Amino acid sequence: MFDWLERGQADAVEATVAALKANLASPALQERGARALATLTLTETNCEKAGRAGAVEAIVATMQRHMSIVSVMEACCQALCNMTFNSDNKIKAGNAGAIECVVAAMRALGGNAGVQQQGCRALRNITVNNADIAIKAGITGAVECVVAAMRVHANNADMQKHEQVFLDRMGH
Repeated sequence: MFDWLERGQADAVEATVAALKANLASPALQERGARALATLTLTETNCEKAGRAGAVEAIVATMQRHMSIVSVMEACCQALCNMTFNSDNKIKAGNAGAIECVVAAMRALGGNAGVQQQGCRALRNITVNNADIAIKAGITGAVECVVAAMRVHANNADMQKHEQVFLDRMGH
């Protein structure tokens, strides 16, 4: 389905991660890099490449640096969502501080539906099928954060659906 992502783009993932690491101070470049990773990591092969190249850690560094910028946080959450379909990347995300960054972004930008929706999707994928990471998310306040987002964005049916999936998986 996404063969075009892998054909002729052998080094695209690695180049994108290198650009993120080299341009941390530029929110515009960080947003573009995160969006590129979100697209590139729609395949398992590229998820694996991203993990090996340090993409999870690069996205966490971006989130820590640009927490107040809505477009950057939304793109980073989307990239984390896609990268963490891969089991190794879930563990990297859990260890690198991704959960804490997503929760912080959702708290700081609670009025933004895009950040809330992508943040919830990222939390869902990071925690699914990994009890230790799910416990960490619970301790970090992810459940309360998602409940708050559901209240603020009660009229957004798509968001309600994704957030309820997360809550169900967390046992709430």
